[in-house]
Amino acid sequence: MPNFLLVERPLKLDSEATEVFLVNIPNATALLQEHYDYFCEIFGKEFDPEREIYNIIETDSLFWERVMSDHVAKGILYGYGKRNALFFKQWVEENVQYEAFDFSTVQNIEPFNGSKNNFSIPCFPIFNNDSNRKKYEKERKKIARLYRGKAFLDVNMDRLRKN
Repeated sequence: MPNFLLVERPLKLDSEATEVFLVNIPNATALLQEHYDYFCEIFGKEFDPEREIYNIIETDSLFWERVMSDHVAKGILYGYGKRNALFFKQWVEENVQYEAFDFSTVQNIEPFNGSKNNFSIPCFPIFNNDSNRKKYEKERKKIARLYRGKAFLDVNMDRLRKN
């Protein structure tokens, strides 16, 4: 079995657009298992994480349709952590003032502007007391160095071939 899947899914908000994911199968499966109760709640019934991870390529998968429609589930799978994802969901859905959550953005990171040939590294909200903050900052700098001045696809294909 492969360790990665390259997945393209239609974007519900824009029929002309798609979302593309590089899924690390072992990591995503582990997250589905670690947060199994939450994903069961979203899906409405029990599921097999080791089987369901491969259904992400199916555009008619009810499981993945529900997961990809849930801010918390996506936050967990994107690696933001359940706590950050829950706060972000509350911030978006309830329009809660971010000051109430000791919330900030990662501001002390050099900008990395992207284009269609040089994708930008996503910035995302992070809570000041998040234990992953330093990890995020370190990873973002590493990613910026890895891709600077190089073709996105070439870098990714080289890394995938090594794994």
